[in-house]
Amino acid sequence: TPAPPPLSEAVCAHKSLLPLDLHDTVGFSLTIVASALASGSGIGGGGLLIPLLILVFGFPERRATPLSNVVILGGAVANLGFNLCKPHPSRRKP
Repeated sequence: TPAPPPLSEAVCAHKSLLPLDLHDTVGFSLTIVASALASGSGIGGGGLLIPLLILVFGFPERRATPLSNVVILGGAVANLGFNLCKPHPSRRKP
């Protein structure tokens, strides 16, 4: 594969983020549902998110894989935030 162009010559090949259309809204909703399912079942979610990014949003595989990693990282940070203050279940209670 050829080397990517220098950052000064890089151009966004996908559509701009705003304004959101119905296709984007449905895609974001499916992404949230897939991330919640992945988080609740204890899997990373790449197996759900990469096909979703390719089929619904139209990203090529080369772009969908790092995007899914960012979404998974965001889910992991959110889970950490929700569970950080919870006590350990086997901790003795007074």
